[in-house]
Amino acid sequence: MFEALIVTTSSAGLTAIGSREQRSYELIADTLRDRLGPDHAALFAEPVATEQGDRYDWYAPMPGPVHRLDELAPDRRAEVLARLATLQGEIAALADEIAAEGSPSSERLSEALRNALQVPGDEYIYAIGDGPAPRPVLVNWAWTGDRQRSERGLLTGAARSMPAAPAPAGTAPATGTAPIQTMAPASPRPGIALWPLLLWLGWLILALMLAAILALLVPACGLRGLGALSFCPAPLPEASEADASTLILQDRIDRIERQIAIADRACQPAPPSPPPPPAAPVEESRYDRALEDAGARRGDLNFSLFWNGPSDIDLAVTCPTGGKIWYRAKNVCNGRLDVDSNVDRIRPDPVENIYFEGPAAGNYRATVTLFKDRTHGPDSFRLLIRDADSEVLKEGTLSRQGESWTTTINYPGLP
Repeated sequence: MFEALIVTTSSAGLTAIGSREQRSYELIADTLRDRLGPDHAALFAEPVATEQGDRYDWYAPMPGPVHRLDELAPDRRAEVLARLATLQGEIAALADEIAAEGSPSSERLSEALRNALQVPGDEYIYAIGDGPAPRPVLVNWAWTGDRQRSERGLLTGAARSMPAAPAPAGTAPATGTAPIQTMAPASPRPGIALWPLLLWLGWLILALMLAAILALLVPACGLRGLGALSFCPAPLPEASEADASTLILQDRIDRIERQIAIADRACQPAPPSPPPPPAAPVEESRYDRALEDAGARRGDLNFSLFWNGPSDIDLAVTCPTGGKIWYRAKNVCNGRLDVDSNVDRIRPDPVENIYFEGPAAGNYRATVTLFKDRTHGPDSFRLLIRDADSEVLKEGTLSRQGESWTTTINYPGLP
């Protein structure tokens, strides 16, 4: 990646398309670079979120002067848009090809590629280079406006309706002029004359309702002479002495039955206590979440490095054949370094990840190196080594720049 800042944008008024994992720059760029080539991967600028998370710095994927699309001359703008349409069509075709594979992961990757082709408007299209073929670059990709979503599959305003062409100068106007139609004064609506009557009728109905409420809710014994509304409830009859004795006996019976039930429960053996629930895999979920947020992939054999702080710590793995995967050779012996953090810009949760597809059996040596010390103190790290059947977490500390830490495992190979 080239350290050329294109623009800083705000997420206000915009809505992200798809999940955070689908908007991973590493996922989009690496997929296009592997399947179509570097030209298609260079269509997308790399986003870096600010500390507050509401603004993004967009960095150019190639060197050269940066121009907004509306700053270009019409012929240069047409060249950029034509090149953009070609790249967009090839990426869309790749998305259809991946979706045809039928697996859930293929469908998610296909959707991520289609989402990346959407930007909120033409102001997010830039051109890089002053040569004969300037290259289009997109910022705020996989975002759309809150009120008006960008049309799927169209990156520019090509689908907007064009203004009508003016009539040719030689065309004669139509003979005669249309008569000017005058508006007759509107006649008053008939309902307006009835409005005062309806208003007084409403007040009358409200007064009658209030009178009925007062007549029914006020104690009727105080309203003598109102006929049916004068209602006085008769006093409740006093309970007889026999009824009182019955209530006392029933209360004693209920109390004795409760005491018997308590004694019966006391004689029952206590049920065995349930076994304690298994401890939740807190560490594993935390590491998996960090790898998922970074866009790291999981293979048959994985080496994942985690640390805190701004220092640049590099991970390298030497294969049984002697090949070495590191930041200068990312694809060796069926392995790949797909996440490399804190190279130039600091990430809040730095991660490095190397995964192997169909690795050979033998000894694998992992080397952790403090490439750039930005803390001026010891940097602690954790190395998680996982295959299909087991996982090992190793910890270490690097105290000075250039210091390395090494561990070796024996991988038995795929079953």
